[in-house]
Amino acid sequence: MDSLQRGPQLNLPLQGEDACVPHSRTRPLVHVSRAIAVVAVLLCLGAADASTRRALSRAEIALRQKDYPEAHRNVDEAIARAPLHAPAHVQLGILYLRQGELHDAAASLTRATELDPESFSARYHLGLARLRLGDLDTAHGAFSRAVRLAVQQKAEHPLAYYHLGMTLSRQQKYADAADAFRAAVDLDADMPSPYYQWANVELRRGNREDGRALLAKFRSVKAQKRIRQAISRARQGNSDRALQLLERALEMDREHPSAFHVLALLAFSEGRWDDAIRHARRYVTLRPGADDMQVILGAALRRVGNAGAAMGALSNAIQGAADHPEARYELGEAFLLADNAENAARSLKQAGAKDPTFYQAAYRLGTVLLDLDRPAEAAGVLRGAIAQYPQEQAPSDDMLHGGNVPRLVRAALPAPTLEECRSALSDALKRAAIQDGARP
Repeated sequence: MDSLQRGPQLNLPLQGEDACVPHSRTRPLVHVSRAIAVVAVLLCLGAADASTRRALSRAEIALRQKDYPEAHRNVDEAIARAPLHAPAHVQLGILYLRQGELHDAAASLTRATELDPESFSARYHLGLARLRLGDLDTAHGAFSRAVRLAVQQKAEHPLAYYHLGMTLSRQQKYADAADAFRAAVDLDADMPSPYYQWANVELRRGNREDGRALLAKFRSVKAQKRIRQAISRARQGNSDRALQLLERALEMDREHPSAFHVLALLAFSEGRWDDAIRHARRYVTLRPGADDMQVILGAALRRVGNAGAAMGALSNAIQGAADHPEARYELGEAFLLADNAENAARSLKQAGAKDPTFYQAAYRLGTVLLDLDRPAEAAGVLRGAIAQYPQEQAPSDDMLHGGNVPRLVRAALPAPTLEECRSALSDALKRAAIQDGARP
């Protein structure tokens, strides 16, 4: 029974060298040789060992740095180690594309698709090479296969749809091109180019109204892209470049609210009060419910001495959704500008109540109470300012403070020193003592 389960046993005599080696010693050698053979086959079939992957990683870094000779050396090394490794041929094709060697790129990428028919990158970049060569039929096939692979692999590749649309448009298949551009913006609504090309397609089809609407959308999306770039530059401290980008954004869309929003914040952070007022006014005209921008407008108007307009803007902010401690502080300063110290004290007290750590508000309230000849109250408030005085005041590296209006306004406020707070407290205590001594 046991022999039937194990199958027939062949007892062949050992010959040659194997006749001198015990069976227990030959089995490990057989296993090792088989493992080596399997590794060799895998490498030939395209599996990448660690050295191949490292070579491709170095090639990718060199490609990003535009060091094409170094990229070539590493890709060649990877292909020499694993000649059937499809990603290595894709990398080589991309390298040729970057260098403008389109025929070589197409050859490498075609080879990659042969090695791995399911490679999205190989199909997509082959489509690019063929499109640039003017081989529209082959490009169409490559991009069509690429978008099908993207769907199968549940990956989002809007550029594949965009370039499919470009190919179809050049083939004058405008209805299909429009569908491809629509799919591209469905995947990435912030990519400007598909809107522009889609608009051209609709205009060629005679759909003027749709074409104009898409051109307007293109200008808006392009402007928004430049605004995001401007914000990035401003946060890096490069305000000149930020201003250039914002001007270019307004060239694309003269009424883009976000451009005026960033322009107002940037001007305020740099102390350009007239510019801040102009841009803030334009923004609140375009966005009437922008209460935070009313705080910027009011704070800037106060700094140029326009107390009435400042109080109007700040009151609107406080009555809306921007009842920040900083708005109350700025309103207090506007009341002082209008020689209304009582209302100023009330607003400053409200600012401190909203944020007990707001030491600038406490200090300013203390000085106003001294001017109102209320030194005992001033002393209590100034003690609070000293208790809340920060140990360190590290300036923000972001000149826009992340677009946070209260933080931006507070950063623009005068920061009294600890000695100034103590000196004001000493003065308040002396004057309070004199008042107490003068009472009957």
